[in-house]
Amino acid sequence: MRGVIFDRDGTLIKYKPYLHKAEDVELINGVRECLEELIENDILIFLHTNQSGVGRGYFTLDDVEKVNNEMLLQIGLDNLQFQEVCIATDLDESENSLRKPSPKFARYLMDKYNIPCQNLFMVGDNISDIQTAISANCFSIWFSSEWSIKSEDSNISYSKLNCVDNYKDLTNIILGHRGN
Repeated sequence: MRGVIFDRDGTLIKYKPYLHKAEDVELINGVRECLEELIENDILIFLHTNQSGVGRGYFTLDDVEKVNNEMLLQIGLDNLQFQEVCIATDLDESENSLRKPSPKFARYLMDKYNIPCQNLFMVGDNISDIQTAISANCFSIWFSSEWSIKSEDSNISYSKLNCVDNYKDLTNIILGHRGN
């Protein structure tokens, strides 16, 4: 079994700070085709999004769900459903939290869906996405775009990451990967 955990903002949809209005959702080019091809190849897809704006009181969980629903509507694949969706609304970054970079959600998915760590991908544009993959011992893919958030404090070498800037290359990496 193989699976892919996608970050939302800056990875599936264009990054907008504290996005909470469905009408502001814009897909990144190639998302639909990528997800369609992954699903056709029996790869499970998951969504993991940090939404600290809820924890800070800027908007509600209902707002986040409306944004997610608009994203799915724009993707337009019939019956597309993420196998699991994790919306981390808290501000706690410990391993007991679901907030990235905690590996808790990734580990839960590996257990529930019997996905070996070498067959689980974490795709995101933020250092916390990469740190999540490292902590869960799964395969990371840095989605580099104009919205990507790198950390100068990190000991991660960005030049050594699996880095893509488009969904065609991302799809090829995932479909071509054969975990051991």
